Order: sequence, then structure tokens, then C-alpha cells
Amino acid sequence: MTDPAEFQQAVVKHHTELSQLLAYPPFTVEWAFYREFRDSIQRDHARLAEIDAPEQVYLRTRTTYADEIEEARLWRARYGDDTHSARRHALELVDDPDDPRYEWFTF
Repeated sequence: MTDPAEFQQAVVKHHTELSQLLAYPPFTVEWAFYREFRDSIQRDHARLAEIDAPEQVYLRTRTTYADEIEEARLWRARYGDDTHSARRHALELVDDPDDPRYEWFTF
């Protein structure tokens, strides 16, 4: 039987990090990809009652998006809390200033 406190700590840790990473590239470069990642987090959250081990918390999302999560962590390490600059720089890397996605990220 898993310690409930340990399980809760895993839930808080992973949910907080994944939710924060939503604000960083690569998740903010494509609106559809942002929604896909967000929905995956929500689906995993809905399945928490079926999970009995802390290492399984959000495992499907963390596995499916492992590369993208690592990239988002790098963006966060570089830009800190300045998600606006991170998004702007990511779109500049796309090298298309007329891209309509740019409007969504300039709020």
C-alpha cells in the first residue's frame, strides 16, 4: 500500500510542473499542440483514482511528451518566469513573422 502523503506529494509535484510547462515552447508554438498536451494532463488527472504508486502519477503524459517536456524545461531554465519572451523567441525561430500564431502569443 502506498503512503497517501507520498502519493499526494507526487500528484502536486507533477501536476504543478506540467501545468507550468504549458506556458513554454514547444507547447506555445501551436495552439492545437497546447490543447493536446493540456488535455493529456487532464486525462491523467482524471485517472488518479486508478493509480496506486507515486511513480505512475501522470506517467502517460510524462512518457508521451518526454522530449517536449525536456525542451520546455530548457526554455524555462533560460527565460525563467518570462514566458512571453520565451514564446516570442520560439516564434522567431520559426522564422515567419507573418505567422498568425504570433498574434495569439502577444497578449
